Amino acid sequence: MLLLHGFPDCWHGWARQIAHFARRFTVVAPDGRGCNLSDKPDSVAAYRLPRLVADADSLITHFGGGRPAVVVGHDWGGVVAWALASCCPKAVSHLVVLNAPHPAVLARALVADSRQQQASEYLERLRQPDAEYRLSENHFERLRWVLDIPPIPGAAESAYVAACVEAWSQPGALTGALSWYRANDFGPVGRAAEGIATAVEAPTLLVWGRDDRALLSHLALQHSDIAKRLTVHILEGAGHWTPREQPDEVNALIDAHCSS
Repeated sequence: MLLLHGFPDCWHGWARQIAHFARRFTVVAPDGRGCNLSDKPDSVAAYRLPRLVADADSLITHFGGGRPAVVVGHDWGGVVAWALASCCPKAVSHLVVLNAPHPAVLARALVADSRQQQASEYLERLRQPDAEYRLSENHFERLRWVLDIPPIPGAAESAYVAACVEAWSQPGALTGALSWYRANDFGPVGRAAEGIATAVEAPTLLVWGRDDRALLSHLALQHSDIAKRLTVHILEGAGHWTPREQPDEVNALIDAHCSS
């Protein structure tokens, strides 16, 4: 099982999934290219979506011994997971995507969906040259706000905050994470989705928090032309961070999907 995190997360965001699925799978939860202790190429072009897909495919080849993987992706990791399943179908046995649209669906939404356009206005701010400075102010206050971390976190959330702060503090890590946005523009003039196939053959589970403010939940219903075997589950009372907000429900849904 390959777990792909999003922004501004790190591998630790999958803690509850790692503990649960390690009983059944060999679980690999890497930090993405440029993040935490992973390699950090200097060129922004090195973070284009095809390169991110190649990273995931290489991990499956390395750890899977020729076997396909259950690929689970959240946020940016979900975008990569969609693209991987589209372009490398033999690498993916089952696909699970949490709160992330297929690149083609996102591109369509950023052209024609005014609600998603408004919700995605933050994308341009993350591409600005001063983004690192703004996001690191006050001990990464803005990034902690993005992660919906409560003002007085419990013990589990405190460990998660510490892991994230350590990841963000690695030399070059914040620039590496932001390079995903700087290298990939899905909007009207962007070409991030070019060359990414739009047909997914693997059985696909798409889980979305109803209250997601960044990627609106109605996007989940726009994938019928993408995945041939698609199940959509909307989580009530959850926002963008479904693996942390409702881990037991998410784990149960993934278990059932992989057993079908």
